[in-house]
Amino acid sequence: MKILKSLILSGILLNANGIIEQKINLQINNKEFKIPILKEVTIDLDGKKYNITASIEKIATFKHENIEFDFPSNLNYGYDDSAKDKGLIFWSLNGDNAIVMILEFHKEYPKEVILNKLLNKYKQMHATLKRENIELNIKNGKKIKGEFIIVELANIILSQEIFIFYSNNKTYVLVLQDLMQNGKHTQEYQKVKDIVRKSLTIKGLSQR
Repeated sequence: MKILKSLILSGILLNANGIIEQKINLQINNKEFKIPILKEVTIDLDGKKYNITASIEKIATFKHENIEFDFPSNLNYGYDDSAKDKGLIFWSLNGDNAIVMILEFHKEYPKEVILNKLLNKYKQMHATLKRENIELNIKNGKKIKGEFIIVELANIILSQEIFIFYSNNKTYVLVLQDLMQNGKHTQEYQKVKDIVRKSLTIKGLSQR
């Protein structure tokens, strides 16, 4: 039996006020050990001593049906299926300034219908909108077309890159959002976007 000194796990760290000591359950030969994250401990296995260190993998992977991409594992994961009976499921990966959102509609809707619904909330808030067409270079040399918008409201400047596509008779919306600082993209957003786009694969992609 081979024992690894460093046990690497994929996971998402939780934000909290105070200190949280995260642990994992490690099972070897029907024996269970509780190993704290990022702290070397010694375990006794069949009379032999082993030093074990567990750490959180920096990159996690989002997988759903025909869509797959990587993202920083420190982003907080959100999932909302409260509108599932209406044909909508929503995922979010939340950082301090950057957010990745994925919307799945269980029917195919025209792009402009989806985009207008997404933008109407800003118009109702009397926000200033700037729009332009863009392309995102993704994995395997492919590209997806989308729209880049900047929303200005009071002292807040929000940017969104919105990509609408179809796969498996469903409509998907991928949104890369940044709470801009001094009119510029944050480093967090640039890092998140780069990781997502380089790893993004969409099987059966169609943008019509």
